[in-house]
Amino acid sequence: MSRLRKLSAVVTFLLCCQACGDDSGVEGGADTLDTHGMGTDADLSNWPELPESTVIVQDHWTAEQVAAETGDGCLKEGLSALSQQGFVDFMAAGQTKGSAGLQVVWQAMADAAGNERFAIQMCQGNDCRCVDVEMLNRQPKIESVSGDDGPLPVVGSPVPAKILSTPELGSKTSLADMSAALLNPPLPEPKPEQFKGKRRWVAASSFGDVHGVSLDGIVIPAKESKRFTEVIEHLYVQAADIDRYLEDLHAQDVLLWFGPTVRAQKGAGKFKPEGMATNRGIYGDQTYDRERIETHLARAPLGGPGLIILAGAESFGTVSDGLIPYGSVENLIRSLGKRPRVVVGIRGLADANGILRSSRVLVEKLMSGAPLSDALGDATNELVSVGQNAAWETNLSAADAALYVLSPSTGEFWSSAKPTSGKFAGHLFIGAATQCTETETGKIYHPDVATSHPLIADITVDGPFFWGQRKDEDADFFVFGVIESLRQGGSIRYWLKGSKGTVVQDLLLFADGHFCKTGECTGKVTGSNDFKPEGIEMYFTGTAESSEYRNEKSDLCKPSGMALTQGSGGPSWLVVGP
Repeated sequence: MSRLRKLSAVVTFLLCCQACGDDSGVEGGADTLDTHGMGTDADLSNWPELPESTVIVQDHWTAEQVAAETGDGCLKEGLSALSQQGFVDFMAAGQTKGSAGLQVVWQAMADAAGNERFAIQMCQGNDCRCVDVEMLNRQPKIESVSGDDGPLPVVGSPVPAKILSTPELGSKTSLADMSAALLNPPLPEPKPEQFKGKRRWVAASSFGDVHGVSLDGIVIPAKESKRFTEVIEHLYVQAADIDRYLEDLHAQDVLLWFGPTVRAQKGAGKFKPEGMATNRGIYGDQTYDRERIETHLARAPLGGPGLIILAGAESFGTVSDGLIPYGSVENLIRSLGKRPRVVVGIRGLADANGILRSSRVLVEKLMSGAPLSDALGDATNELVSVGQNAAWETNLSAADAALYVLSPSTGEFWSSAKPTSGKFAGHLFIGAATQCTETETGKIYHPDVATSHPLIADITVDGPFFWGQRKDEDADFFVFGVIESLRQGGSIRYWLKGSKGTVVQDLLLFADGHFCKTGECTGKVTGSNDFKPEGIEMYFTGTAESSEYRNEKSDLCKPSGMALTQGSGGPSWLVVGP
């Protein structure tokens, strides 16, 4: 499905956003630090303390396979209890085994509203225990079925890579052989209120306590940096949670995801990352493929997280002949980068211990203000120091990685300056291939002439955020945006809703811009002397997608070839004043 059609599907929702209350999918307010009770004085000297046992089997089953395996045991009671609560639709099931002998069988059931709960049977030999689980506020709410209380047992250290059984993205997956991870194999519509003033660090894990996993070493450095208004640790992250994070986060936000990379085999010893796996059923998993990633990033009003860290084995692909090529972009990374963002991941196989230890180094280095290139180098050194044949990489060029640093807190974004106002000129170029439909006859036609529309408004500035409204005979629109970074090539994203005279009416626009690099933006900036107050001048270009709009004939048009440029090719611009 094209991004344009996806945007059209959410127009109704977005058009009413300004009138709605704040029901942001990402929990917590602007002043909330959500760390699930962790203090900054936690002892991280031995982190991560993963269990000696490991997950050795993780399969998907049918309901019939579950019934055949568990018979009249306590899992049947758990499923019966869920059925009485309205959870009657089978969604998925599977088994997970640990090297210490724990065998887990889980089954996901849904009610009429699509909410899921899980029935789980855990057996150590012939000693079995069953529970029903509901995910509530990012935590498992456990209801005992067999009468045994207490925490869920640890199955084993997670395996952070999986293999698709066929090239199709929806096919079943199996665990990867992690022996190759070692250098020495024998060794082990948005609304402004949803975004204003908020900057979020989300550390998500497809694993949790039952795998011996915590994210303390990743979350605490982010909290101590004081760069973020919300710091979220999310264990047992579900597919719907990732949907929400991709859509609700913006260019100043960071998503780190520790989970298994789902890979497709493309030849002898060669795999390509096609997605990640979320948690399902506490002990199970669900493939989250790149098509789903593209779908939800396309729906993100401000483009989704500005930095995504994929802490999964081979999230950046396979090591080739023992050499780690720089900058080779795989399918998964292309999907994440279709809208401007920085993506970081691992080239080559690495085990859970190596990934977590090196992730901590990466995060601590970024929080210290070091360039991304330095952080990647130190994190790679940490991987190698624990015997991993892998390296951390980014989708940025080497030159851009050396320039990229994590932005300071929103209150310090402009350094010593505290701008509160400015001028926005988001020029919109619409290509000649735009398709319009006559309202009365249904006849389809093309304007055959490209047009350019200056959308200029006074704006309010608050840290990296800006917004403004213009309402006169020439234009009637509202714009809200966020700046990722002031460096050359840094991204600027905004959404704009409204009309430019009668020629472009009822427009909903998602814009992805980047600040011009030296020599990149050409052409005269028309009207600059009339509109620019004294202040910081920033020029940007980029692309945009939008819903359908109505032209001067009130015909419905599907825009084509949209760009953030003037008709002469000159850039759009933003001026931030005192």
